[in-house]
Amino acid sequence: MEKYYPHLLEPFFLRGHFVKNRMGLSRSTPTFAFGAHETDPLELAVTYAGNIAANGAAIVTCSCPVWPNPDHNFDPAPGRYVRANPGGAGILNHDTEILFNRMAEAVHNHGAIAMMSMMDIEPGGWEFSEIPEKILDNLVESFAQKAKIYQSLGYDGGCFYMSYASAILARALYPRFNRRTDKYAAPTALSLAIFRRVRELCGEGFIIEAQVSGTDIPGGYTIDDVCQWAGQWDGLVDILQVRAVDAEEAHPVGFNSRPGVHVTLDNGGELGFFSYDELGVTFDADALADEAYESSQDR
Repeated sequence: MEKYYPHLLEPFFLRGHFVKNRMGLSRSTPTFAFGAHETDPLELAVTYAGNIAANGAAIVTCSCPVWPNPDHNFDPAPGRYVRANPGGAGILNHDTEILFNRMAEAVHNHGAIAMMSMMDIEPGGWEFSEIPEKILDNLVESFAQKAKIYQSLGYDGGCFYMSYASAILARALYPRFNRRTDKYAAPTALSLAIFRRVRELCGEGFIIEAQVSGTDIPGGYTIDDVCQWAGQWDGLVDILQVRAVDAEEAHPVGFNSRPGVHVTLDNGGELGFFSYDELGVTFDADALADEAYESSQDR
């Protein structure tokens, strides 16, 4: 592993946070860790998050609560916080807020960074190009207000879900979905607006991570486009997580990327580029590293 990932165990500082190495767990809290309706984080979720940190992860990303609100007006009223994605959970009351806080503390107790996944879906069955501009304005504020809540519960940052063309922030990047002609027409316009508002509301110490697919299907965007977007996000986004083109390729055996193909980049600027593996999975790391190196030489 040292041959291919010589900096894997090196610590560094990120927005004032000490990061003990360069291994992290992307959004993952198994559904068994939640209640019967998968809406409440239970003790198993707290234990799971702590165990991942204890076993070496420097960054642990917890599954996201999401607010399905047709107008994307931020509404903190009880009952607005409900699950809308597998493994996600809702902040329904004071008790569950305490449990989300304890998940973050379980990660911190082992010297790791606690992140919360941030995602939302398109409202009302609209295609991305059909969503009224005002609703996207509301969405920007909603994301920022949610990030502020997670920060108040002890999370050090948010991972913004923008991959697989499967969520609203992802759809903005894909030319086959984004045919807008207003201020959100540019692929990164929506994400930039959100990142700027999150930074304004949560401050300089809040870590922002963007999770994107490294390429689209033929005819869509390419890795060159992603590199260009990275330059636009530079200074706002701290970690860029690069995933496969779709979920099937990224989760062939239940963990992040295709076996042996882990994209790691370094542009020498403010952005940190990570490749994520789910910890606790038994596999031959050296064999996968060899395969990854050989694959990279063929490209």
